[in-house]
Amino acid sequence: GSVFLLVTIQRLRGWAVLRALGASTAHVGLAVIAEVLLVVLAASALASAALVAVTAASSATFPVRAAPSLVAATAAAMVVGSLGSALLPVRRISRLDPASALART
Repeated sequence: GSVFLLVTIQRLRGWAVLRALGASTAHVGLAVIAEVLLVVLAASALASAALVAVTAASSATFPVRAAPSLVAATAAAMVVGSLGSALLPVRRISRLDPASALART
């Protein structure tokens, strides 16, 4: 959550320009949510691929196994948690006054 908040703060000027040019709050908020989903799903895919590789390379003396349902549940929990943590940056953007944000930066 703090990562997405920091990214939002760093891009505050860009969000302010978009809002000043007429982009709706919903449009900008959906862009943030789409970015969060993209990052989390890509991370989940990479982690799952690494788990498959480790499972394939494991031996009988040190077996590594993971149930697909556990992997799917973990990925779903990550998506839900990340979307929940994205609410703060989206809320911050929705309250953004473009004129004051551009004057500060």
